[in-house]
Amino acid sequence: VMAQSVVGATPYATTEALLDECIKQGVPLLLLGYKTTGRGADFGCRDVTDDKMMRLLQKAQSAIHDKDPYAVGRGFHLSVDTAFLDRYSHILDQLEVPKALRTSPEGSFSMYVDAVTETCGPSSYCEAELMEPIGNIRTQFANW
Repeated sequence: VMAQSVVGATPYATTEALLDECIKQGVPLLLLGYKTTGRGADFGCRDVTDDKMMRLLQKAQSAIHDKDPYAVGRGFHLSVDTAFLDRYSHILDQLEVPKALRTSPEGSFSMYVDAVTETCGPSSYCEAELMEPIGNIRTQFANW
């Protein structure tokens, strides 16, 4: 089980309450960056200020550092996607999160495969013209 939240899709207080509950219950949390393509194009994103995001990430960081070192891999931990990373990397720098733990930009270390439409591209939120029919995935990935 992993909780997920799109940062900016709900009020900040909701995101913070989710983080608190995940820490309390020992559930991993994935924070997703708001995407303005696809379904995200139809909704407005609430801006989360740098100060609020700093407080949120400091709380997560404290919970991670305070847990039993023998419990690594179990319980609460925090993950983010590349859209989140692109928006808040300066805060992760301030918190001294190692760059070795970050992979960006989107498509550099992964690719998106849409099994429904049988297309692939550098990300799930790339421009439609970057999506192409699935072919030789190894070659397609190398192109990005």
